[in-house]
Amino acid sequence: MSDDSAWINSYKNRNVEYERPDIPPDNVLINFHTKWFEDDFDEAAATLATHYSVKAPLVVTEQLPENVPSRYDIVNHVIAISNVIVIRTEQIAIFLESFFRHVAAEKNWAYDKELSEYANYERSEGGRFASRIFQRFHELERNRT
Repeated sequence: MSDDSAWINSYKNRNVEYERPDIPPDNVLINFHTKWFEDDFDEAAATLATHYSVKAPLVVTEQLPENVPSRYDIVNHVIAISNVIVIRTEQIAIFLESFFRHVAAEKNWAYDKELSEYANYERSEGGRFASRIFQRFHELERNRT
């Protein structure tokens, strides 16, 4: 099954109304951040997956096409991040966007959109999800000093 057909099948079979997910509590975010900066990507992902009650994805860094910062393999539950991206905060932002897609697939979230709009909508929601978490990271950093 091709990656595109796996996504289409996933979208067609989703049946749970989408509700914007919460932001994890501070201790979960701090643990995630710490694990990520220790290069323990799988444990970092597991930390968030536990919070959202989904299976943890495998996280790898690999050579991806130049204009592709990450890819989520919906069949094998793997988030691949381009090995060209070495700045940790960029990695986290890219990971969070793909992690959102993972959670959406695991939760079977259906959107009030045409099927042809699902992918773009899900990417947009993933970006908002990452932004909300980064906003909380900034607040935590500001309060720490």
